[in-house]
Amino acid sequence: MRAKKLIRETRILLKRKVRKITPEGTQEVEESIAELERALSRSAPKQVRKAKETLRKAVVRHVPHTKLDVVLDYAYSLATAVLIALVIRHFIVEPFKIPSGSMIPTLKIGDKILVNKFIYGLRIPFMKTRVIEICRPRRWDVIVFTTDGIPDASQYPKNFVKRVVGLPGEKLEIREGEILKYVPDGNGGEKAILIQKPEWLSDLHHANAQEGQRIRLQEWDYVRILGIRLPWTNGGAREGVRGFWKYGKEEQKFTVPEGHYFALGDNTASSFDSRGWGFVPFGNIKGKVICKWSFKPPFGQGVVR
Repeated sequence: MRAKKLIRETRILLKRKVRKITPEGTQEVEESIAELERALSRSAPKQVRKAKETLRKAVVRHVPHTKLDVVLDYAYSLATAVLIALVIRHFIVEPFKIPSGSMIPTLKIGDKILVNKFIYGLRIPFMKTRVIEICRPRRWDVIVFTTDGIPDASQYPKNFVKRVVGLPGEKLEIREGEILKYVPDGNGGEKAILIQKPEWLSDLHHANAQEGQRIRLQEWDYVRILGIRLPWTNGGAREGVRGFWKYGKEEQKFTVPEGHYFALGDNTASSFDSRGWGFVPFGNIKGKVICKWSFKPPFGQGVVR
């Protein structure tokens, strides 16, 4: 592959500097290219290495190389690297840092995560449209999404990370921390069935409950991170995020609209999520959290609440 790249770049140089190379020089370079192509066709590694070296020497001897050429080469390499990074960031994976405790214990404050942006389909950058749709989010996926256009949440123009709990079209109820789904009972009515959590998720939530007050966010966290102030109770104390809940209150039935998802934070006592601002449109979902990471990205990282 490197030999083919050398041939391709050499031919580009010949066309670009055709007026500055003597006919003899052009002929020697072309003969070196032909020799390298013959060595490649014979799949002879030793001959390929020798022909590559001969071609490089011919280029150095006959093709003028100015300071401007060096600058242009560096600029081309830098532009290529930036383009690759942008393509990866907008279409494949994007790094984020967690500043809040809404997903404790799954994601702790300061954790860095990678989000797979291609898993649900190819999304046009800065738009909600997907030109290719691969699949839809599944229950218990941890997703990153924008609040843009979501009623009661668009006033906080940020990225959020939450766990998918309710799927499009489902009628749900939260009762004593458990998620119930209503389905037809066969007699014209409906019955509630318990949505079983995976064992690993139940263990996480149990660990969350064991930590108790220690992982609750303080009021200043909401002001600094989310830009909201906790409401007052009738008695004068701060009510916490429960004061913002409009959906999913204890024993309140609600239906997830088609094309939308109901998403909660694992740290349910201190999470500003779908209970406060409703449902997440599929178009707002950037991708799925796939892992934590520790390296520092060369082009920065976003912040996700």
